[in-house]
Amino acid sequence: MGSSRAFVHFNPRIIDSVLNVNSYNLGYNASRVNRQVERYYAYCRIQNWEPNTIIYSIDYGTIAGITTNFEKEQFYPYFFTDRELMEAFDKYQHFSLLDKYVPFWRYCTCFLDFHVYDVLTNPEEKEPFYKGFKNNRMKYEDDLVLSGDSLEFTYTEEALTIFKAYIQDMHVKGKNVIFVYSPVCTEFLQKFKGIGRMYQIYGEIAADYNIPILDYTHESICNDTLYFYNAAHLNKRGADIFTLQLSNDIKRMNLLN
Repeated sequence: MGSSRAFVHFNPRIIDSVLNVNSYNLGYNASRVNRQVERYYAYCRIQNWEPNTIIYSIDYGTIAGITTNFEKEQFYPYFFTDRELMEAFDKYQHFSLLDKYVPFWRYCTCFLDFHVYDVLTNPEEKEPFYKGFKNNRMKYEDDLVLSGDSLEFTYTEEALTIFKAYIQDMHVKGKNVIFVYSPVCTEFLQKFKGIGRMYQIYGEIAADYNIPILDYTHESICNDTLYFYNAAHLNKRGADIFTLQLSNDIKRMNLLN
């Protein structure tokens, strides 16, 4: 689970191979905790099944606030069969009655965006998804994040409450949760102010529920842009190296038991 950094960092093919499990990547592009959690619950309802272990990719953006609107159309096909999903997202995005009950109206506003995106993007950089995971073969380019002012870790009480409620629910259900800080470029991490507060908040939650935290933000991979397509996201080469290390660490530390 997590944001785009989960979406492109955690390769289920490698996780399954090393740990002999059946994993799925629920990483959600440009999302914060509200969407990540609702997507998890929707996935479980649709599959009529819940995982035993959740690897949660936590970072500077997870509890920074609430996500609204971005790529909301991916949920449209489920509105008639999963009213809980529609109601959950309506709290943040306020779908109109036409959005909720008239399929054509929902899609007519997003068709052009999809069409233009598919035509203009480089097909050589696009690969089929594998169990929710997206390979990205782009090479590193100048990053606007690094060229701007210093960044600062922030969070909102609403987002923190949602995150804590989800972790509490997983604890009550007896789920095995693992927190992971996945790699970022060293320079990116150095630009963040208040990063100690981030570690403190997640550390306190982890301590309350006896959740292990695996931190890969200081690994050697973070010092080489060869493995990234921007300062916060690994490319295919980096994702495969990171996922293999993570999987072997989980196996070595016996964290699935």
